This record gives sequence, C-alpha cells and structure tokens, in this order.
Amino acid sequence: MQEEIRAFVNQTWNRFDILEFDAGLAKNDHPTDILVVFEHTIDYPNDYIDLNFTLYLPEGGMRTRDYMFELKDTLGVWLGRNNDGVYRVELPVIQGMKIPEDGTYKIRIENKLTKFNTAGVTAVGYKIQKSRKQR
Repeated sequence: MQEEIRAFVNQTWNRFDILEFDAGLAKNDHPTDILVVFEHTIDYPNDYIDLNFTLYLPEGGMRTRDYMFELKDTLGVWLGRNNDGVYRVELPVIQGMKIPEDGTYKIRIENKLTKFNTAGVTAVGYKIQKSRKQR
C-alpha cells in the first residue's frame, strides 16, 4: 500500500490549487486500486465533491476522468470515518488495474467545484492498494 496526503492551510481548497504527486510503482500482475483520499469537516458546504483525476504512466500514456462522489448517505449523514470531527472518505477512481511497468506514475487531482475556494477541506491525496475486487 502507498499513500500520500496534502493538508490545506485554513482548511480551504482553492480550485486552482491542482495537486500533483509522484508515485513510484513496480510492475505487477495483481489488480491494483487507486483511490482519492478526501478529508473534510462539517464546514464542508456540499454533500458531494467534483474532481478530475489523471494518472500519467511512465511511457507517456495517461488515464483521465471527471468524477462526482456523494459524501452523504440518503439520510444526510456524512460518509467515511470520523476522527475528531474530520471525515475521511476513500473514493475509488481506478479499480483492478495491473501496473504495466516499473517507474514513476504521476497523479494529478483537480478540484472541479465552481467556487473559487472550498471551505472545510482539510486534506486531499491518493492511496494505492492491492485490489479487493477480482476480475
């Protein structure tokens, strides 16, 4: 498992603060999942998050997609694990991928909400783990 998180000053994610990470991965034949880690407080103004996730492969290819994830259940209760008022949700963006080659994979996460600043966001990052879902 690999994980990297970036915390936000004043718990605010500016929509032009595009996050970029370098993930060193080794070629493997077992399915791998990549998740966006999103941490927020009750001050977060929405019950969803819109974001773009892009994975750049070492040989030059890429996978990119816009996502909209619900952050509350049908009863209006925040999803994820609550740790002293900070909710952590792990949002699946790529599931069951086999890592095709050794190298540095670049990860880019962009806030796609329309507001300039989004309050209540404490941190955003990624997590890479062996897939729980078999293909």
